[in-house]
Amino acid sequence: MKDTLVVLNYQREIPPFLQTVLHYAETVFERVLYITPELYRDNRADCHAEKLDIYQMPRRTWRYALCTSPRHLFEASTRRQIALSVRNRVPFKAAARNLLAYNVCSDLFVWQVRELLRQGKILPEHTVLLSAWFYVETYAAVRLKCEFPAFRVVSYAHAFEIKESVNPCAYFSYNEQKHNGCDDIVFISQKTQKAYLAGIQLLYPHIRRDNMRVAYLGSIHRVPGRLAPASGDGVLRIVSCSSAVKVKRIDLILQAVALYQGPIHWTHIGGGPLLDALRQEAEKRLAGNPAKSVSFTGAVTNRQVQEYYAMHPVDLFVNVSASEGLPVSIMEAMSYGIPVVATDVGGTGEIVTKETGFLLEKDFSPRELCDVLRAYVVRAEAEKEKFRTRAREMWQAQFDGEVNTLAFLNRLRCEEQGNQ
Repeated sequence: MKDTLVVLNYQREIPPFLQTVLHYAETVFERVLYITPELYRDNRADCHAEKLDIYQMPRRTWRYALCTSPRHLFEASTRRQIALSVRNRVPFKAAARNLLAYNVCSDLFVWQVRELLRQGKILPEHTVLLSAWFYVETYAAVRLKCEFPAFRVVSYAHAFEIKESVNPCAYFSYNEQKHNGCDDIVFISQKTQKAYLAGIQLLYPHIRRDNMRVAYLGSIHRVPGRLAPASGDGVLRIVSCSSAVKVKRIDLILQAVALYQGPIHWTHIGGGPLLDALRQEAEKRLAGNPAKSVSFTGAVTNRQVQEYYAMHPVDLFVNVSASEGLPVSIMEAMSYGIPVVATDVGGTGEIVTKETGFLLEKDFSPRELCDVLRAYVVRAEAEKEKFRTRAREMWQAQFDGEVNTLAFLNRLRCEEQGNQ
C-alpha cells in the first residue's frame, strides 16, 4: 500500500494554508486524500494538486450521526467533560453545543475513514491522519487511532480552538484524549503553544510533553520577482486584508483614517457580513474630504490579493484583530516588502518586530493607530526603505511557505515510514 496522507477538515471550503499543504503533499506522499463535509465553495482547483482525492461526507451520514449522538452521554469521557464544564462554570448552552459538535462531527469523520478502510483504499500502517485544527477533526483522529493503533495522528493547533479567551470551551473539549492521542501537535506560533500549555496543564497535569512543537505555516509568493512599490506622490497608502467580521475590528481602521491629517488612501481586501455596513459608514465619515479615500474590493482569490500587492503602491499593511494565531495575511504582505502595523495578539509579535513594523496594544484606540501612521510618514525615505527590505528578509528567513511546508511534510513522511 502506498504512503498516504489523509487530511481532515470540517470547513466548507479549503483554506489557503491547506491549499499549500495539499499542493506540496503530492510531491512527498504517493496518495493525498481530503475528507470534508459537502463543500459550499469547491475550490479544489486552487490547490493545483493532480493526485488529490476529495471525499465529501454525504448528508445522510449527518442525520444518522445526529440521531445516534445521545449514546455518547454514556461514555466516561463525555461525562468527564460535563463534570469539568459544570465545575468551571462554562455556560450551559456553550457546553452543550460544544459536546454535540464534537460527537456528531467526529462521528462523521470516523464513519468516512472506516469506509475507506473497508474499501481497502487506505491501510493504518501506511497512513498519516492530519487534522487541520485541534478541534473535532483531532478528536475523530484519536478515536480512530484507539481503534487502529497503526495510524499516525498529527494535528495543527491555531488560535480559536485552543484559546479560552475566544472559546470558553477550549479546555473542556476532550483535551486529554486529543492531546495524549496525538503523535504530534504542531502549533503555528510559539506564543500559542505557551498559552495552551499554561492553561491545559492546570486541568490535566499529567499530559504528555513530548508531542508538541512549533512550525510556522508560511505563505507562498505567487508573483515571483515582484515587490510592492512604495507611494511616490505624498499619499499614504495602507491595505488591510481579512473577512469583515467582528473579531477583525476593521471599523477601527476606518476611524483612524477619519482622524488622519493628510492625504491617505485605504484599501480593504475581502468580503464578509459586515462589509456593506462598513461601506456605508465610510461614505458618511469621509464625505467631503477629497484627501481621504477608501476602496473595498470584496471577496477575491488569494492570487488576486497578491497581484494587487505586486501591481499597486502599498506603504503599510494594517491588521487590528482582537485575536489571531499567526496571520498568513501578514506573511503575504511582508513577502512583497510591505511593513506591517498590527495588534500584539497571538503570535503576531513573532513576525512583526521593531525592524519589520509596529505593534499596537490589543485594546488600542483609533487615535493611537493614527499616530503610528503619521509617525511612519514623516520618517526619512531611507529608513522606510529599510523597513521594506527587512520585512521581505524576515519572510524569506522564516515564513517562506514552500520551504516550511515541504519541511513539515517531509518530516511527516519520515516519521510515518519510521513507524512501519
